[in-house]
Amino acid sequence: MMGRASDPEGKTNWVNGLANGMTRDEVFAGFANSIEFANICNTYKIDRGSYTAKDIGSNNNKNNNKENEIKKPSGYKVYLGDDSYAGYYKFIYDLDGNKVKEEEYSVNGELVRYWEYLDFDEHGSYKKFHYVPVLNESENGEELWEEYNYEYNTEGIIKTKKEIADSHYIIYEYDERGIEIKYTVYNLDDSVRFYTTSIPKYDSNGKLMYVERFSNGELDYRIEYDEKEREICSYTYINENFYQYVKTTYDNDGKEHGSTVYTYEDGVTRIESYWIYDYEQ
Repeated sequence: MMGRASDPEGKTNWVNGLANGMTRDEVFAGFANSIEFANICNTYKIDRGSYTAKDIGSNNNKNNNKENEIKKPSGYKVYLGDDSYAGYYKFIYDLDGNKVKEEEYSVNGELVRYWEYLDFDEHGSYKKFHYVPVLNESENGEELWEEYNYEYNTEGIIKTKKEIADSHYIIYEYDERGIEIKYTVYNLDDSVRFYTTSIPKYDSNGKLMYVERFSNGELDYRIEYDEKEREICSYTYINENFYQYVKTTYDNDGKEHGSTVYTYEDGVTRIESYWIYDYEQ
């Protein structure tokens, strides 16, 4: 595929990935979306496009795809720190695997509100967002529509995103890996309300380790990643002192198991809430 033999370090990394739960499909996606393969395509003036790991199964058998790809959650149950049940969120997907709707249900099973993601582009990004409060509208806000415009580089990696609302718009900027590095909120007259900057940190092999976000020059958010570049912990800060963090765990087969929200006050850490994902069989 690359027109060369594998280098020892690269081969070791991919083999270790397979041994730790990565599918052959994900390996193929890594090759197809790499800068090296993009340069090969550019040499022959070919539009490489992008590839999502879902079309080729393990052992090159498409019939095995459903068994080997990481399943998408059908929703999650929410619990408070005392283990009492607090409600349920349900996800709905289209045939391409895009999440098109998210519904929130109360403890009693009543629909509280829902979010719709509409009009996806060729990269799988939604261009319209619709929020609809159903129960206790005065507490859940008003119905909301937003539109999104995207700019991608030649490799199909996002460069900028523009979020357009009724009273403002937001510009998101990303690095060459598609990691957010700046977030700016504008008034409709193009004046700036506020902005944040984010600094990603990569290890010597190019793997994402963490991202730190700064607002008015002060650290206000940090996300940490594991060796597979999955989010495992996020910290929220006030005056550069963290007061809340969220830990995310994964099953042995790579599925996201759930997350726990911890708060830190007066030297005491307590569980505020946690949620556990459901998966359709």
